[in-house]
Amino acid sequence: CIFCINFFFTEPRFTFRVNGVDNVLMLILFLIVCFIAGTLMTKLQKHADEATENEKHARTLYQTSSGYLNISGMENILRYAVKALPEVQGREVIVYRAKNLSELDSPYYAEPESIAVSEALRNKEAPKWCLANLLPCGVGTSFFASTGWKYLPIKSKTKMLGVVGFFCGHRDIDEKEMVFVNALISQLALAIEKE
Repeated sequence: CIFCINFFFTEPRFTFRVNGVDNVLMLILFLIVCFIAGTLMTKLQKHADEATENEKHARTLYQTSSGYLNISGMENILRYAVKALPEVQGREVIVYRAKNLSELDSPYYAEPESIAVSEALRNKEAPKWCLANLLPCGVGTSFFASTGWKYLPIKSKTKMLGVVGFFCGHRDIDEKEMVFVNALISQLALAIEKE
């Protein structure tokens, strides 16, 4: 825009030369205004994108929690979890219910069994470690980092309820997404505890 103003409107016209201090100051002022407007628009667009993402997460959390309210039976709750979590997270999920502090029940996962799920079923040490230590393990942690899965404990205030695994490949769940994942796991914990 500044080059167009210089070329078409300032003397001498149809050249990129600038005559006079007034024209130089005007072009510098236009440059400053353009820079400020561009910066403000970028920030505004970023805030709008974040608001859209937050709205989507809130809607998803509401739909997921509503789904848990309409389900009874532990097996139905866990089957709903392995169906709902991949839809909202875009990752394959495997859920283990805790028998006690050192044993896990049979895993629940979406049918048909994928290659990633087959790998998770072969590696039973990572979810057992997560259960025993009440800590996340897998991708992005110091324990079992090469598995391709991230295992997170499902716990209530008083007891350990199970372990949920998210297939990550080699890309960890980022911090912003982790807040959303923890909210989904909390909903699952409440549904299990209610049952």
